[in-house]
Amino acid sequence: MYGNPTDEVKDSLLSVVDRQRRLFASPLAANRWHEAGLR
Repeated sequence: MYGNPTDEVKDSLLSVVDRQRRLFASPLAANRWHEAGLR
């Protein structure tokens, strides 16, 4: 894949972080819209 193993590690870490950020962002955004609707 890569000549440098650290690049591979960085890529996998970034994808994991990105996936988690998306998982957390969706409920948080929904929560924000819900709160905005209540006010």
